[in-house]
Amino acid sequence: MADITNNFSIADYRVESYTSSSSSSSTADRFENLKVEDFLKLMIAELQNQDPLNPMENTDMLNQINQMRQIVSNDKLATSLDAIMLGQSVATASNLIGKTVTGTDELGNTVSGVVDRVVFENGSPKVYVGNKSLDIGNITEIVPTAVSEPKTDTE
Repeated sequence: MADITNNFSIADYRVESYTSSSSSSSTADRFENLKVEDFLKLMIAELQNQDPLNPMENTDMLNQINQMRQIVSNDKLATSLDAIMLGQSVATASNLIGKTVTGTDELGNTVSGVVDRVVFENGSPKVYVGNKSLDIGNITEIVPTAVSEPKTDTE
């Protein structure tokens, strides 16, 4: 069992810190910091250090391996979904350039005008109408900007 604590610091993730009735933001942050790799190290250490006189049943081992696969699969799925959401945000924001939008800024003021640029701040797109920024989620109306008819040579 000493190998488990050498490979994986159990002291950093004590069970009682997660089950205490006074849940604080630091406890939640510590739980969020537990990565898939940490869990896999713990599972592998458990398999390596099992009692040779009382080995784990094959079904138990298969269940744990299946759990590891599910955790890795869920982690990959979450990463993929984050990338898809970022791509969707980029597409949505870039399609607003040149359109007239109405929405509220961070101070709650109504802003209306033509979107001239998009900036990503903290992983989230913001559209700019002049020097005022709007979060995509705060836009309440999108109107195509009127396009003037091109002049022909006969006019």
